[in-house]
Amino acid sequence: MQPQLIEKMNALRLRGMASALPESLTALSQKKIAPTGWLDQLLDAEQSDRQARSFQYQMRLARFPVLKDIDSFDFRASMVNETAIRQLYAGTYLDNARNTSCWSAARARARPIWPSR
Repeated sequence: MQPQLIEKMNALRLRGMASALPESLTALSQKKIAPTGWLDQLLDAEQSDRQARSFQYQMRLARFPVLKDIDSFDFRASMVNETAIRQLYAGTYLDNARNTSCWSAARARARPIWPSR
């Protein structure tokens, strides 16, 4: 009967309830919860599943850029100096008390990131 219930729940798009059904049926059969508590548990699972899916959909829809770290950046495909970027990332210019500048191809002048002390 359990696979049939899960099939029906999936047909009704009650994915949260379908995933929580085996665990809640075990609790119900062991008399740990009352039938109304069992139904409440299934409804809570469905509600949280829908909220999670809604959040995931909204995040995909927003098209936020994928977070990358410096180790996954392909320096060969860009024109930036890998050594300078790694030093900037590590903050070694702060230890050496040096100014750091970023250059733009559109504007041929340096712009200090931090003012000198």
